[in-house]
Amino acid sequence: MQSVTVVCVGKCKENHWRDACREYAKRLSAYCRFSIVEVEEERCPDRPNEAQIALVLQKEGERIIKAIP
Repeated sequence: MQSVTVVCVGKCKENHWRDACREYAKRLSAYCRFSIVEVEEERCPDRPNEAQIALVLQKEGERIIKAIP
């Protein structure tokens, strides 16, 4: 059976989105092993410059790569 892993940054905070994710996972479970991996989001200043944005994206990208099975 095929495995599908979704790696995302941050947590799903709204109830309707969490419910949708659970429903999607339930429907896919008949066809594959499905999992969602949430990695921690990097905090960013209120008014970031381009270098700060690039640093945040780099750190989040590294976390995503580490989470890939």
